[in-house]
Amino acid sequence: MPVGVSRQKLRQIRKEKNLTQKDVASQTGLSQQMVSKIESFNGNPSMLSFLKYCNCIGVDVNYPPPKGSGLLLNGSPD
Repeated sequence: MPVGVSRQKLRQIRKEKNLTQKDVASQTGLSQQMVSKIESFNGNPSMLSFLKYCNCIGVDVNYPPPKGSGLLLNGSPD
């Protein structure tokens, strides 16, 4: 997982979009178990799986997070 990304923040963003883990799994082609592993930082999901997850919940991994987003970049608070 990217340094400093909070698993609680990822879960919070998903829930704010009114998506269940099952919804994300269905929309991404990932298993529900993989979605759970990504959110709990358990196991070692591939970068592709993580990118699919982020894309589904609307997290842009290509740019620094907006100020006040609660996401961190390179371990530094935003």
